[in-house]
Amino acid sequence: MLVEYAENPINIDEGHPRFSWIISIDERNQIQSAYRILVASSTLKLAENSGDIWNSGKVISSVTIQHEPEGISLKSNQKYFWKVMVWDGAGKEFESPVSVFETAILNAGEWQASWIGEGTEPEVLPEKGFIGSRKDETLMKDSIPHHGNSILLRNEIDLPKKIKSAKTPYHKYVLYDSYDIAQLLKDGKNTLGIHLGNGWYNPYKKWWNQYRMQWFGFKKAIAQIEITNEDGSSQIVKTDENWKWADGPEISNCVYDGEIYDANLDQQGWNTIDFDGSGWKAVTLYRTEKVRLVSQRMPAIKVNETVKPREIKVSVVYTNQIINTLCQNLPEGLCGNEDCGQMSAWYVKMVENLNMKWLME
Repeated sequence: MLVEYAENPINIDEGHPRFSWIISIDERNQIQSAYRILVASSTLKLAENSGDIWNSGKVISSVTIQHEPEGISLKSNQKYFWKVMVWDGAGKEFESPVSVFETAILNAGEWQASWIGEGTEPEVLPEKGFIGSRKDETLMKDSIPHHGNSILLRNEIDLPKKIKSAKTPYHKYVLYDSYDIAQLLKDGKNTLGIHLGNGWYNPYKKWWNQYRMQWFGFKKAIAQIEITNEDGSSQIVKTDENWKWADGPEISNCVYDGEIYDANLDQQGWNTIDFDGSGWKAVTLYRTEKVRLVSQRMPAIKVNETVKPREIKVSVVYTNQIINTLCQNLPEGLCGNEDCGQMSAWYVKMVENLNMKWLME
């Protein structure tokens, strides 16, 4: 049971999502002769075969994919329930289990949050919205300050009773992620924190050219939490001028060059309600009216396997270099549990082949 190719998604931003299903049957030479899709606002209505949101009626068709509803009216941030009845070649009816999907923000006008960051406004950008040529790079490289380290963003929110997007042409549209955070919220005050890096959006100047990485502006973030309270009332928590920022512990981070993390700069408890953020600075609000926000519906990047070194040895050139042989290409992700103590530093470099030049760097 799939909605926009996903099982029980919570981030549908299509007003007319497509429904699909896969039929499993033990008998051979079977065919779907007809189907009926019901979409309801509750499981009770669905149990009564009342599709108060959409009832396709019985449709003579063997197609099981990409059924787009007509005349359906969905609302943002709502949960919907659906099922499908199918008939085989002999006219026998079968009914699917109940599936669920939730909508994200369906209309751009419902975004109340602002893009926030620590740069300056307005940003100096070429007319097309990003640095994409050597001419742009030459004209603007020296005039743009590049703040390469990560930043921390936080805000305290008061509640009654009761987060990696893919690269896009950022000057046109940006993907956002949707999460169900109901179990993370507590009665009273809560803190929302964002640890923001550069990503593909704010690369280092040495990568600014049309063949590698374009610069789209200072790093910035946007977030909007829509909360429905037990009494039926609702409220929106959003990124706005009330947020604060401070430098993060990653003093350098780049998609190509990796990161340098200084644990001495890690502000313990910065994303908790008891943290004293009085010394933090006010964020900058950015205007990005031309950029569309689109829900990211592709599968999430997850940890699938932990690879341990097959061989660990000290470098023959420098005794302070330790070589770990993994025998496996890794896109990213290193973990360890060593207590280095204060003022210690670890430098990690990922390579495919060892040579003397690398060992001496």
